[in-house]
Amino acid sequence: MSPLAPGLSFGLGMISAQHDPRDGRSDTEIYADILDLCVVAEDLRLDAVWLSEHHFVDDGYMPSLLPAAAAIAARTTRIAIGTGVLLAPFYDPLRLAEDSATVDLISAGRLVLGLGAGYRDEEFDGLGRTRDGLGAVMDQVIATLRAGWSDGPVSGRPPGAVPVTVTPKPHQAGGPPVWIGARSRAGLRRTARAADGLIAARVSPAEFAQQVALLDAEASAAGRDPAALSVAVHCPVFAWARRAGRVAPGRTAPALLGVEVR
Repeated sequence: MSPLAPGLSFGLGMISAQHDPRDGRSDTEIYADILDLCVVAEDLRLDAVWLSEHHFVDDGYMPSLLPAAAAIAARTTRIAIGTGVLLAPFYDPLRLAEDSATVDLISAGRLVLGLGAGYRDEEFDGLGRTRDGLGAVMDQVIATLRAGWSDGPVSGRPPGAVPVTVTPKPHQAGGPPVWIGARSRAGLRRTARAADGLIAARVSPAEFAQQVALLDAEASAAGRDPAALSVAVHCPVFAWARRAGRVAPGRTAPALLGVEVR
């Protein structure tokens, strides 16, 4: 069962820790503010908070989502915690299964693991990874997660590796729901075949409708019930604070991520 209730949900995100160079806060203060913001989101009865990952960016973009997710889990009690998205090719799949299981335990089953393939050359170069065969990499990561969160051993990763068992298991039976951030037909097909939900971004309403229609068609072709797949769309907004009778821009510009859990 998803940590998000069936129906339409709204979350705060993407939380990225980015900041203007004129921002006088230290990185330590920014991360403390993020935790406070997530507590406020829970107090306001939002359904989820969502974290976003990038690497080697001079505005402080958050590079490590699962440690941040664990900290949020320790400060909150109800709100779902999603990664939107964690860049799967930069992680060892078996360690990712362990780390996400740990966050799911700390949160008592509130993790939604959103995955993406990545696209920035500087990240692949800096982390010593290649963009070749990203589709196969995504398939391997998802297969390893599913196997690691199940009762049996994980074998064949890499070929010839000794079979191992991931322990402890996640709080959620079978593991956290795995969602994929996808735009291409291949990505939508992978989501329909192997994931639990779609995260769409930078799309118009018409484009989003086309993506959902294609997702549903691909799910049916794969023998899955389209109604079992959740769909989410990231909608940027700008946050303003009213001060002394005037409207002044806030220090952060969070956005909303709307989710239909079907």
